Amino acid sequence: MSKIFLHPRLDNGYSYEEDPSFSGGTLKCLCENNPVEVAVEAQTMHNHACGCSKCWKPEGAIFSLVAVVGRENVKVLKNEDKLQIVDESSIIQRYACKDCGAHLFGRIENKDHAFYGLDFVHTELSDEKGGQHLNSQGLFLQ
Repeated sequence: MSKIFLHPRLDNGYSYEEDPSFSGGTLKCLCENNPVEVAVEAQTMHNHACGCSKCWKPEGAIFSLVAVVGRENVKVLKNEDKLQIVDESSIIQRYACKDCGAHLFGRIENKDHAFYGLDFVHTELSDEKGGQHLNSQGLFLQ
C-alpha cells in the first residue's frame, strides 16, 4: 500500500503553540533574492487544507494550506512589482510572485460576494512563531 502525502506540514502530524499576544507576521515568497514580502497584521482564522485546482501548493503537496484575515490587515511590504494576478477571471484574485510562482494572498473584489472583505493567505510562507502553528512554523492561528 502506498502512502499518500497531503502536505509537508500535515503529513507528520502537527502540534500547536500559541501566544495570545501574537498579532500577525510576514509572508515571503520562495525567491532567494528580493522576495515579495506581505504583512499580515492580525490573527488569521479558518485555517484549512484546500484541494482545489487553483490554489498554490508546495512541491509534492496535493492540498494547500490557507487561512483568512480581514483585507485591511494585508499589506505588501516589498517587491510589489513582482506580484501578478494568476487568473483575472477567477472570483478570488490570487496574487503570485512572477518569479517563483508562490501565491501569497487572494482577494475578492466583488462587494456583493459573501467573502468580500476577507483575504485568503498562505500562512505557511511565514516562519514566525507565536500563533497556533502546524509543525511549529507558519502563522497557523485560530
